[in-house]
Amino acid sequence: MDETIVSENDLMSLIKSHNVSFYRKENCKNYDSITYRCSQYRTFTKCQYQLKAKVYHDGIYQIFYSQHHEHDELLEDTRLPTDLSFFSELNSASS
Repeated sequence: MDETIVSENDLMSLIKSHNVSFYRKENCKNYDSITYRCSQYRTFTKCQYQLKAKVYHDGIYQIFYSQHHEHDELLEDTRLPTDLSFFSELNSASS
């Protein structure tokens, strides 16, 4: 890890650059552990990319993250195609 995190603003910039969103927060005795996961996890279900920030109560930040995002396979669309002609017929019948 080559990023230097010294403030919450630095952490927010890192979160944005790694394309992650908030997942969970755990309060431990000496630090708070905040886990972020891939912002596109619903689209790319195999993407397990996570960034974890340990924020110690004395202001020290420790960052861990996965190697890379896994965006090779898209989630298959399970919805049936909509027949738009049905809606146009319905609309013209009511006029």
